[in-house]
Amino acid sequence: MEERPKYQPNLTFIDLLGRNFSLLLLLLLWISAISLFRQLPVVIPGHFNLSGEVDGYASKYTFFLIPVLGSVLFVVLAILLRYPEKFNYPVKITEANAQRQYQLAVRLLHWLKATLLIVFNGLIWLRYFSAIESETLPALVLVIFLVLLTFIPLVIYFVASYRRK
Repeated sequence: MEERPKYQPNLTFIDLLGRNFSLLLLLLLWISAISLFRQLPVVIPGHFNLSGEVDGYASKYTFFLIPVLGSVLFVVLAILLRYPEKFNYPVKITEANAQRQYQLAVRLLHWLKATLLIVFNGLIWLRYFSAIESETLPALVLVIFLVLLTFIPLVIYFVASYRRK
């Protein structure tokens, strides 16, 4: 692997906004999970087929898997943010473009963290409503949450990265 310059990019307002927004979303995820947990029945829908129908049940304690996974994701991405020179980039990293490319990649991870935590917050509420109200999840909502929201920061990053080779 080629040796890349080591820079820790300065965080701009947009970067700080993404970082703080993702932290707020993580806290909201835990607050929601803890407050909704008390209202859940002992057994809740645990798995859904592609049509959104329940095809497996689980203990209500599995409700905490979503915030735990969100927390692990948050911590892993926070650690990765310290080493932008180790990331894979769509362009060749040189002394001339390293600082700008690192800043774009760091911004991507801050906002990817935020969008994934939006997804996790949505999933916790969808899972709650499936346990309390109906035992189905609208498949279209899942597709929008899982696909569209997570691709928005990626598309923005790739466009910006290629424009600023």
